[in-house]
Amino acid sequence: MARDAETDKILADRGWIVLRFWEHEDSSVAADKVRAAVGRAG
Repeated sequence: MARDAETDKILADRGWIVLRFWEHEDSSVAADKVRAAVGRAG
């Protein structure tokens, strides 16, 4: 978890939108989150 948090911070500091999904999560929910993030960014 600490490594993930560090990686997320590095990417965010460089301007990336960081989204993390796990294989057990519903793919349609993940897709909705991606669409929402892209909508906020653009």
